[in-house]
Amino acid sequence: VDFVQGVLASNPLQSDYFFWIDGGFAHGLHKRFRYRRVIGRPWPNPQKNDLMKDTILVVQTRDVHERRDIVGVFTYHDAMLSGNIWGGDRKRMLVYCSEFKTELRWAFEQNLMDDDQAVMTAVYLKHPEMFSLVDCSSSLRDRGYMLKYLDGR
Repeated sequence: VDFVQGVLASNPLQSDYFFWIDGGFAHGLHKRFRYRRVIGRPWPNPQKNDLMKDTILVVQTRDVHERRDIVGVFTYHDAMLSGNIWGGDRKRMLVYCSEFKTELRWAFEQNLMDDDQAVMTAVYLKHPEMFSLVDCSSSLRDRGYMLKYLDGR
């Protein structure tokens, strides 16, 4: 999250919005017919910028209210949010980075560790107002769902 926070703070593209996309996220997407229409043109579609204003968009993989036990999220690899593609309002994301570090420290103090999605879920459970959830629970294996959500077509 230090890398993300550094890019957000320096804002080299002078943008109000930022997205984290894991390096391997798009591996194989060109072979999938359903994503061919989002390749080779601007993304997110500028007409969808209002969906990112004052919020962080994150893919919800299942009902976030199913489990409120944050220790269980870490212990049982039970995160409800996906960390492969997320983003939105740059200022809101700077706050998120700070909260992420707080929750990461807490996890270390509790001798808990899972992955970035567990920490993201911990931040969400304490600060749901920071996020807008993009529900892909019905198509859980659709790792490109956010691509379609912010596409212009």
